Amino acid sequence: MLADSLDEAVLVLTDEIQQIQTCNHAFLLLTGYARSDLETLTPRDLFTTPASSAWLDSLPGLTFPPDHHFEDIDVHTRDGADVRVDVLAQAVGSARAASVLRLEPSEARRRDERAAERRASLLHAVARLSELVEEAGPGSMNEALAIGRELLGADHLALYKISASGPDYDLVGALPPEFPERVPSAALEPMRSSSDWTQKQRSSHLLHKAARASGMQALRTVPVGETTAWVGVLIATWHDESSIPADAGLYMALIARVGHAVLIRQFQRSELTSAQATMTQLDGELRGLFQASAEAMLVLDASWRIVRANPAAAAMLAYQPNEMLGHPVQDILVGPGDIMATLLDARGH
Repeated sequence: MLADSLDEAVLVLTDEIQQIQTCNHAFLLLTGYARSDLETLTPRDLFTTPASSAWLDSLPGLTFPPDHHFEDIDVHTRDGADVRVDVLAQAVGSARAASVLRLEPSEARRRDERAAERRASLLHAVARLSELVEEAGPGSMNEALAIGRELLGADHLALYKISASGPDYDLVGALPPEFPERVPSAALEPMRSSSDWTQKQRSSHLLHKAARASGMQALRTVPVGETTAWVGVLIATWHDESSIPADAGLYMALIARVGHAVLIRQFQRSELTSAQATMTQLDGELRGLFQASAEAMLVLDASWRIVRANPAAAAMLAYQPNEMLGHPVQDILVGPGDIMATLLDARGH
């Protein structure tokens, strides 16, 4: 038998593609025919749609080598349906005595293409999530949640984050209106570890009740933060439980870590901004005191050059304040004593 060990279907046509010479077992499984059926069939009985019939007519005009690959060709099956296949056409024998057609369901190729697109999308998502951690801007958390929702195929993905004003947890992101905007800390204690809920389970927890009331079939949670210092709970919901991907737990753990990192970076930036504002305010106050002081004051840099002089010093030394800036102090404070020795002594040299 022809290549019955092959997983792909093989069909051999002869006489300018007018006759079926043979096929393998995989072709019989694909089409539902018996070998005896093929004795009374011609290639045109297998390729009956206008597009596949036109494709069949084009085969004698092809130049070999190379082999030719075709996608989405309809093959008529024994039960009257058409199955769509991809075909690799090869010529064998002297003067192209036969054409060998190797057929695979087109769905297998499309499945591989979807898997490749999924992998590319995942890589892009991970790259963007890493950028969001670096950016940690006002919209970074919502964008991270949107990316996570796409990865999970979830209807909703949101975060309950510890409130800055109290022990409760505030909602970040969007959940159905049945979910509260704020949750008491005690209500989230049972979710310090990952949890799964489906509509088939009875539960009195307020989040599970909200999921049921909003028509969700499934809800999953993952804690955000460290075991001893958690800061919230990531929540995903699905209308259709069967749409939850096999890697849902992995994706949720990834988004939870990203969310935690974004929160930390945002807190650090907020604290830095606050510290910078305080420093600016203090600097302004010190400048005001410096300028208003009745005592003559000079500010020197590490090389003993004047970087600031107050009005009292300018008046005492008969300079305009800006005239002294940048000059070595020993060029301004000229006297019988060695001013540099005094300064070095004051510095501890």
